[in-house]
Amino acid sequence: MTINVNRLYHGTTSRHLTRIMSYGIKPRGTRRKGNWEAYPSRPDFAYLTTAYAPYFAWNAADTKNGEKALIVEVDASLLDETKLFPDEDFVAQAISQTEKRPLSEVHPKVRDTILYYGDLAQASIDHLGNVAHRGTVQPEAITRHATIDLAKQRDLAWACMDPSISCINYKICGSKYRSIIAWIFGDRPDFEVGHGVPNEQYLPMIERLQPGYTEQVSRVFANRDGIEVG
Repeated sequence: MTINVNRLYHGTTSRHLTRIMSYGIKPRGTRRKGNWEAYPSRPDFAYLTTAYAPYFAWNAADTKNGEKALIVEVDASLLDETKLFPDEDFVAQAISQTEKRPLSEVHPKVRDTILYYGDLAQASIDHLGNVAHRGTVQPEAITRHATIDLAKQRDLAWACMDPSISCINYKICGSKYRSIIAWIFGDRPDFEVGHGVPNEQYLPMIERLQPGYTEQVSRVFANRDGIEVG
């Protein structure tokens, strides 16, 4: 199996930066709770994404204690593909929709048997934007990281904090979220404001309804205060 993606990302808090750069991205283990109470992730997997890293980083950072959001970039070609599995949310959502069964009924069993679905890792990336890595993502696979001071990037929050992690949301908004990550790392001068609509089409349309909108968004694109890429 060959993963058809160049870069994957992990969103967390700057508190973990030194440890991650030295020892890699470790699974959360059993001592820490996952992000989702209703549908907890597996403690033996580290989760990577093409799209939702800013969302996870924003949620992880304890800004009251001076933490920053942290996004870690991983070279997918340096990963052991035998350790890559679909995000259980992808498989569970697909089964739930296909078999017309409640997600709450499907998800626990899928989570427990996800090792049988290794051939769906690429499909999970393509349709949900996420993939799971069994065990630690070694530091040799980490290429860059970005820290974001959320106090200096308040205007960015509206673009990062609205997703539901679902196949339909990724289909509509995936390109927007991917563009935000590219902008954070300085790989492009802007990010998509609309949902899957290029800015050259979206901004003139909104400008007619809200004069000054384009200038407002341009100020957001120009503001890189508090973003450090290393």
